[in-house]
Amino acid sequence: LVTDGHDGLLVPIDDHRAMAAAIRRAFTEPGLMETMARNGWDTFQNGYTEDKVVGQYRAFFERVVAEKVAEKAAEKAARKAAEEAARKAAEEAAHKAAENAAKE
Repeated sequence: LVTDGHDGLLVPIDDHRAMAAAIRRAFTEPGLMETMARNGWDTFQNGYTEDKVVGQYRAFFERVVAEKVAEKAAEKAARKAAEEAARKAAEEAAHKAAENAAKE
């Protein structure tokens, strides 16, 4: 969101010396605040228009829904494969039991 020195000044969290230095820089470098303000406005206008933000949210939600649909399909396929394997195993066991009963 913010590029250090371009449209804002970034400092590490809980670093009061870095914060003081950034404030000092902002007030002592001629034109720095005006340039960063202009760059910030340009960044906002070019990257955060309503259409872009709505489009990004839409793409995000479409991706999440598609992932959930894929997960559900994979779960259903795995469940079906497990049921089929269990059915075959039961049929084989029943067949062997019938063969053994016929031999006795």
